[in-house]
Amino acid sequence: MPGLVLSSLDSYGADTLRAIRRMPAYASDKSDEETNWEQITFRERHTKMLETFKQSLDGITLNNSAFDSLSHVPAEEDGERYRLVIVQGKTTHQLPIILSACPDRFAYADAAAYVGYPFRTRVQSWNNSLGPLDIILFFRTITDSQIRRHLGNPDIHVTREGWGYFAADPERYIQAAYLLNCTSSRDLERKIRQFLTWLDEDEQVGNLIAACKGPRANTTVQ
Repeated sequence: MPGLVLSSLDSYGADTLRAIRRMPAYASDKSDEETNWEQITFRERHTKMLETFKQSLDGITLNNSAFDSLSHVPAEEDGERYRLVIVQGKTTHQLPIILSACPDRFAYADAAAYVGYPFRTRVQSWNNSLGPLDIILFFRTITDSQIRRHLGNPDIHVTREGWGYFAADPERYIQAAYLLNCTSSRDLERKIRQFLTWLDEDEQVGNLIAACKGPRANTTVQ
């Protein structure tokens, strides 16, 4: 009889645990949106991340003195295009941004397939453009070694920050920001703000512009 009671208790405990795991919003500090983003497919999550970035443009560049605006540029190829306007004294730079998103860890091939490869030639058709700067949103993570393989150069400079990684290949004029753990719209916008704040407050804007100029720099003087 005691054995049957213990067996029943074990079964009840296992069933209860499985039920709790199916309700992460109640079992942790995750918001309903975080829970929803975890449960949707890679394709749905990828779309949601890009849409969230676009919808957040009005507030993303606040409190950054060097940045005038960040606007969406419709395109049919090479991912989502944006243009970041940077003001340095009397000089205005229009920096092309190519946005992409990885709907899980980069280690998962099905998730990594959503991320393109940064190449300077991808913006040669843009008028008056520097760059580009690739911004890649990650639902989860990517590692230092994976970044080096992604950019195709093991000797590039990779910087680790609270929002993710910044990688630069000065020989090919490639710059890429990898924003990690964008698990909800609030987290995604927060990581963008942190990245722009890092560029602005850590005096990285000048370095970024210099790196993006390459052989065909264009600026507009006001």
